Amino acid sequence: MIRLSPLLACLVFLLLAACATSPTFVAPNAPLAKAAVQRVYLATDRRLTPSLAGTTERAGALSFAQYDITIPPGHKPGTLEVSETDPNPTRVFTVASANGIPSLGEFGQAVRSKIGPSGKPLDGTVLYVHGFNTSLETAVYQRAQIAHDYGLTGP
Repeated sequence: MIRLSPLLACLVFLLLAACATSPTFVAPNAPLAKAAVQRVYLATDRRLTPSLAGTTERAGALSFAQYDITIPPGHKPGTLEVSETDPNPTRVFTVASANGIPSLGEFGQAVRSKIGPSGKPLDGTVLYVHGFNTSLETAVYQRAQIAHDYGLTGP
């Protein structure tokens, strides 16, 4: 039996954790069927790719986008079902659409136009600030999951 020192064991576990992949944005490979769709608005200081995926580069200014994320019909609250190899919206979260928003003014207008539970704009708005070492894609999927799991209706 091989014995590892506690320090070496910790390093091995850290390396394995670093190899874990975060989800990427994938378009559905099947009709949306009965998948719910959750709209997510994004403001970030990271540079976005032309497909509106995130990068690790700072942009020097804010970028804005809107994503429609599918929630699979069999979704279990508290879990984030994703797959890069089988983006079937009946089983996993996917990106039904992604649209850039050119300016802060247009971003504000889009968010203010959404009606919350009491019938007023901005009612029930949730600002989700993701933790350190979380990819933009994971954060967008998590925001959609949280809104769906808690029945949040505002932007």
